Amino acid sequence: MPWTVLIADDDAQLCDSLAMGLRHELPRSGTIHTATSIDEAVRLLDAAPQDRPLFVLSDYNFREARTGVTILERAARHALSTRWLMSGENEEEIASKTEGLALDGLFLKPFVFTTVAREIARRLPIQ
Repeated sequence: MPWTVLIADDDAQLCDSLAMGLRHELPRSGTIHTATSIDEAVRLLDAAPQDRPLFVLSDYNFREARTGVTILERAARHALSTRWLMSGENEEEIASKTEGLALDGLFLKPFVFTTVAREIARRLPIQ
């Protein structure tokens, strides 16, 4: 079954590294998109239903007035999306800033790539 993952972070190098690693770790039956701005991520989330990501991983801090919460709120409108946040801030700060947002998980930076890959693989319809 085809699947799509969206990685959103204003650090293009981090997006590319995560995407490259996931392409190596996950079956080839899916697609991995990256977005380096909130608007770009929102456009990908609003794609045709068959192209919407099943897993959304967004950074909290962007070099914009908005945060990754905007992305995850949009993803929440699409009930199939699993929503994870990544941040370099401590867990308590993030919890207070995301109160009321239905998150499926949080990766604190720096994180171990294999942990991220394992969590994504567990939530995708892959064999």
